[in-house]
Amino acid sequence: MTPEKKRELATLLEEMRTESEEPSEDEPKGRPAGFIPEVCLKQFHKATCTPFIELVIFREIKTGVLQYLYQDRHDQWWNGFCAFGGMIRAGFPKTPTAIAQKILDREFKGLGIKLRTLQIVSFLNWPVHPWCNPLAIVSLVRVSGEIPTKDTDRQWFSVNGLPRKKTIANHADYLIQCEYFLRNGALTFTPEYPYGVPIINLR
Repeated sequence: MTPEKKRELATLLEEMRTESEEPSEDEPKGRPAGFIPEVCLKQFHKATCTPFIELVIFREIKTGVLQYLYQDRHDQWWNGFCAFGGMIRAGFPKTPTAIAQKILDREFKGLGIKLRTLQIVSFLNWPVHPWCNPLAIVSLVRVSGEIPTKDTDRQWFSVNGLPRKKTIANHADYLIQCEYFLRNGALTFTPEYPYGVPIINLR
């Protein structure tokens, strides 16, 4: 990259950070300052590591019986079952709970879902990913409020009930880590057990 192009890139990044995007054909509603233009998204993410918060929502339907809420997502980004969550963007709140609530407000818009507890279980770097280089912060979440599943893409699963072949990559491992965390306590990561859970390493 030439010095001129480097300076041009710095200028464009500064504009993206500070200037809102006017409505256009590819962004009919426009976007506030700080958002990466859709046309640049994949190239930007391939060149950077992006933090994502993964919200593994769980419930205990009776003593010792745990279920986790996943979505069956089919769009330009994903094709299969995955956890709820999203990118942690510039300008997001400071604390994990505030970030999680912001994501919940977006994922369950209008349902009044509120965060009760959040426990950070693990983090995973995705060296192979279809469109970016995410650092996934796996968070076990309990919420208050009723999340409807009938006639939606949402479904509750036990850790063994999740259809692994229809689940997106690491999202199946999130459930194994969260189940282990709930039943055994904090994960311990070692060279022998880099995922903190023996069962993952035995696959």
